[in-house]
Amino acid sequence: MLNAGAFSNADVVKASEGLVRVKVDGDKFPDQMTRFGVRGYPTIKFFDPDGTEVGELNKRDPEW
Repeated sequence: MLNAGAFSNADVVKASEGLVRVKVDGDKFPDQMTRFGVRGYPTIKFFDPDGTEVGELNKRDPEW
């Protein structure tokens, strides 16, 4: 799971309800970075419970 407080903006928290949130260490699991097309850090991808990607953030606003 993501670190506690990774998203503190109430709108983001509400919008992400029902999504699967997972944190992957790209240095330990480079095959997963390739699998999901991650080219830089931080990259945040959102998936529905079926595993379909529904969004991506590749740059984080400090308010989140």
